[in-house]
Amino acid sequence: MAELLEERVAVAGARPLVLVVNVEPRFGEAVSRFLEERAWHVQAAGDAREPLDRWALGPRLVVTDIDGTDMDCFELLQELSALEPRPGILVRVPQSAAALIDEALEDLGVDAVLERPCRLDDVEAALARVFRGRQP
Repeated sequence: MAELLEERVAVAGARPLVLVVNVEPRFGEAVSRFLEERAWHVQAAGDAREPLDRWALGPRLVVTDIDGTDMDCFELLQELSALEPRPGILVRVPQSAAALIDEALEDLGVDAVLERPCRLDDVEAALARVFRGRQP
């Protein structure tokens, strides 16, 4: 595992790392391109259990969907909120559920909620909320 982590650190270089975890594929591809164009190093994880070895890399941002299929999103958010330093957390939710779960997500350390459907300028605004008061 140490060799794998060293390889990933070398690839990332000085660019901040973002993990895109358990999101719908088209959105994952679009947000990955969007972030890479803004000098982020993006790693996609198909499911929430996959990135557990990546926490050691110290991601600056994690983007995930509330309704992932493999691991309860709330379990993932609890793991993320326990990290030191804690990464910025951006969670995508269905528009119809946003008002109902917003407070629960805030209690779990979520920095910004992105309602589906969304556009890339919505992602940019959400990132501004994530890093308000933080260095990206």
